Amino acid sequence: KVQTTIPAERLLTFNVKEGWEPLCDFLGVPVPDGIPFPHVHTRAKLRGEMFFLRGVIWVSRFTLLLLGATLARFLKNYWGIRLTVFLRVAKIEDAPIEGLSMLQSSSFIW
Repeated sequence: KVQTTIPAERLLTFNVKEGWEPLCDFLGVPVPDGIPFPHVHTRAKLRGEMFFLRGVIWVSRFTLLLLGATLARFLKNYWGIRLTVFLRVAKIEDAPIEGLSMLQSSSFIW
């Protein structure tokens, strides 16, 4: 729709793999000398970030479970209160698209 609306001389259809040349030609500026074209989001970098985030989520879950269990034991032992703890924990399941995740919640009864 955009390509049919905007005149061809004012529209650049650009693939970042092409580098500086098409972009600089379209803008009418010289190609930067000695400055590589930025490639910020490589597949390996995104996979590493997803691995790190999954680790943070698992550590957070484990910490919440330990805190809940410790609180329940403390209340039971020191104040004689019998306690059922409901924890909502997010489960990560791989989405059909690589690198994305969907969150689903489930309950655990202690």
